[in-house]
Amino acid sequence: MTPNEQSFQTFLEKNPQLCASGLAGPDLCRQLQLDYEGERQRLKAAFNDFAICCDWLLDSTPMRRVSCVAPTSSELTSRIEKKLGLPVCHGALVAAVLFLRIPHHQPDGFPDVRVGISVRSPTLTEVA
Repeated sequence: MTPNEQSFQTFLEKNPQLCASGLAGPDLCRQLQLDYEGERQRLKAAFNDFAICCDWLLDSTPMRRVSCVAPTSSELTSRIEKKLGLPVCHGALVAAVLFLRIPHHQPDGFPDVRVGISVRSPTLTEVA
């Protein structure tokens, strides 16, 4: 399932809870003192990051459910950044998780999610 920019923009329109900081709609952004509209615009401009994250996640081993040791989206974003040597928008990773329908769990009050991929996945075990 390779996304194109149009499918990304359509997906974002259908998922207003996504922003550049992760899974954070207007209410959570307000609690975290983030500019929701600005965060949405940053994510809308992050298609390249989204495509990179989709490719990376597709190389991972998905799980049926999310465990308590599942990696967080922040941890995965850091791994991708380390591999590429470039910054990656955290919200683009979270959007890719939802777009690819990978199981995830969001703790209350946080824009971060735990992602249902195996900790033994090649993408997580390869040496950076």
